[in-house]
Amino acid sequence: MRRETGRTVHRWIITHRMDEAKRLLVETDLAVNLIARDIGYSNLRQFGQLIGAAPLVWRKSGDRSTSASAVRH
Repeated sequence: MRRETGRTVHRWIITHRMDEAKRLLVETDLAVNLIARDIGYSNLRQFGQLIGAAPLVWRKSGDRSTSASAVRH
């Protein structure tokens, strides 16, 4: 997978999860803890670190241009 995408499988999964979380934060009114849980994170602090901002701040910004491809690990 790394040869084809430039990412490890683990990094690809995290990126996909964060892109979905960001979409849900912007496009729905679901509670942050439910979004985090639904994509596989029970720790909201870790969830916020992976998104790159506090989830509520990210939701309010509505920044759809930020991709999770730059997700911190």
